[in-house]
Amino acid sequence: RSQINGSTAKSSILQILHNHRHSNQTGSTKMAFNAIDTNKTQTTRQSINQAVRQAAKKLIPQPSHQSTCKKTMKEHMKMATDFLNKDNFKCALEQYEIVLDAAYNLYNDSKHAEILKIRERIADVLTMEGNYEEALLMYSSLKDGYFKCVNNKKVEEMEQKEVNAMNKVTSGRVKKEKEQLNQLYQLALVNIQICNYRKARGLFLRVLNELRMKSGVTNDQVLLIREHLADLHVLQSESDKATEIYISILVTLSEREEGTNWTMYESVKQKLDDLSEYS
Repeated sequence: RSQINGSTAKSSILQILHNHRHSNQTGSTKMAFNAIDTNKTQTTRQSINQAVRQAAKKLIPQPSHQSTCKKTMKEHMKMATDFLNKDNFKCALEQYEIVLDAAYNLYNDSKHAEILKIRERIADVLTMEGNYEEALLMYSSLKDGYFKCVNNKKVEEMEQKEVNAMNKVTSGRVKKEKEQLNQLYQLALVNIQICNYRKARGLFLRVLNELRMKSGVTNDQVLLIREHLADLHVLQSESDKATEIYISILVTLSEREEGTNWTMYESVKQKLDDLSEYS
């Protein structure tokens, strides 16, 4: 092929020279030489150069689709590793996504071992980043992929990673819910301080309902919220309603199986005594 391209280029050049020489013959060599048009000479040189360049391009081997994809994967895999070493998870994920796209273009098979391997790396980085929900979804998908590839060892590994991610997701949700309840509780206390009792009551009831479902009616936190609700009745001169709640709390504390919280018991008992004294 190189010889053919070279011969073609040589023939093109010789033809251009022949045409130029034939068009400029006037009878004698000296006269022909002196009669050469500068513009035609320039055009001839450009034609020759163009022919040479075209022939050279054909002689230079072009990179194949396969080699291009592999080169992209190698370069961006290295970049991803460098970012991971710097704990730059966001940039590492971006590089892995480029690697994954190149792998899809190369293998055209979502269950190819190399593609599964890259996706697993992405899931691992998501775990490092703390994005457990996305990692969980990817591990579950990978488990299915390895199962279809009959790779039992990797299936077991994905199952373990899936369980770990699921535990993190559950733990994270519980923590988030606790933070949200605490925010509502703190907001209710603020509303008491600014005498917005209706708003405070509504917030306390929201917290109380959540705590009852999760912890039961005898939990200390539940009883504390009920004590605050009784306090609100006192602040609004509703002593009968407050007394009813205080007594209910004392009964619950004294009868519950987990034992009495004597600090809370004494606090509620004192408030009840104060109400009786000023009634």
